[in-house]
Amino acid sequence: MKIILAVFLIVFSINIFANNPQNFVDSLQISNFSEFDFLNLIFRENFHLFSPNKNLYFHKNGFSIIPFKTQSIQILQDFAPHYRTDISRNFVDFRKSNYDNNIPITETFLGLGDEEMKHAFVKFSKGNVFGLKNSGIEISYLAQSGNWFNKNEKSKNFDLHLFYHFDFGNLHFYNSTFDQNIAEIKFLQNSILDTIKFAENAIIWENDFVNFGVHSEFYKVDSERRQLYEMMINKEVTTNKHLLNATFEQFWGDSLFSIFSLNHKSKFSNFKFSNFGYFNNENDYQATSKFTIHINEKISTNVGYFTDYAFCGINLWNNQFSIGYKNKNYFYEFKNKFKMKFFILQLKINNYLILDEKNIKFASLTETFQTQNKIEITYLMKHNNNITLDLNHIRLSGDSHLNAALKFQITKFFELSTTAINLTNSSQLFGEKITGRHFNFNVRWIFLN
Repeated sequence: MKIILAVFLIVFSINIFANNPQNFVDSLQISNFSEFDFLNLIFRENFHLFSPNKNLYFHKNGFSIIPFKTQSIQILQDFAPHYRTDISRNFVDFRKSNYDNNIPITETFLGLGDEEMKHAFVKFSKGNVFGLKNSGIEISYLAQSGNWFNKNEKSKNFDLHLFYHFDFGNLHFYNSTFDQNIAEIKFLQNSILDTIKFAENAIIWENDFVNFGVHSEFYKVDSERRQLYEMMINKEVTTNKHLLNATFEQFWGDSLFSIFSLNHKSKFSNFKFSNFGYFNNENDYQATSKFTIHINEKISTNVGYFTDYAFCGINLWNNQFSIGYKNKNYFYEFKNKFKMKFFILQLKINNYLILDEKNIKFASLTETFQTQNKIEITYLMKHNNNITLDLNHIRLSGDSHLNAALKFQITKFFELSTTAINLTNSSQLFGEKITGRHFNFNVRWIFLN
């Protein structure tokens, strides 16, 4: 409660004005990634996340993220609120926006709920810091707690980005610190450890010739520690039809190893070809390749390969259907996006389904059937006032989970919402015990000064 009151004091100390506010809102870097962007479900409540997908690979500011004692979904939970999040299958890239406008932006998310579910998030961005042209600062802080998978998760996450644009290059400094307790289900090997302390610093120099960076991080999970240092060299070459990005990273400290990653994209007329992969050793590597043919703006088909499975699919008017092949068995994936406006009502529907033909335990799941459906019905009013009913249903084999949210958009910069979570009062999900029916209340505020 003290944290939330403190954020309110900070927020109320800022004056609001803007000549063309929507332009600045569009430049906000808050991560609003969709659960439907991933292969396998993402279970989400406020800033808490969980997923059965244990095979995610991350880049942050050009550096690889090496998990320590926790599943990869915890990395997504830690960094996604602070960064722009680009998702391609199971690859996740965290980037800052380099906001350099002289008009400051402050964005806040505040929440309260039963089951001790509460959070406070604030992000501040400003260019021309202390009167220095071509400079910028981005600061964000997230504090949250709540009963998550029958564990009282708590976290205090801080992130800082400073940068300066020279005529001959750009200099960046990054700092992140975490202090948290998380649910045992998100640790590897069913560990009983639950306390994490994390600190990192990074400096990156960018220019037209080559990008160079150094990075240090310290992890402490209860009594276990890891100290890593890293040197990164990156080169990107772009033309009208091609992009090639190569990165070499050398790590030392508690262990010595190197990672090489390559990102390639090409586009010829209606044909698009993309490849991405990294290699550490024969036991730690990922690769993906995808070839797409755009028949027209609404229809395309693709075929590809991702590390240990192949897939092919077709996209028809925002409907995606894919067939995958792994371990001599097939699985089927279907995604649908539908949007319709009828006078003062707007309807949005997202559907996701994956069916495992012969229980090949895709991504360590034992369930053969998983689906997620999201329906948004919005009542459009004048002066940017909207009321939205948001229904989100998850089903995995015999487990079912339903959330319902009611959102009130007062202006483009101010929104109130209340959410009823687990309306079906399910006792478990992903084979784990979950919290019963409960309610959250949230406020989102954007300030321009």
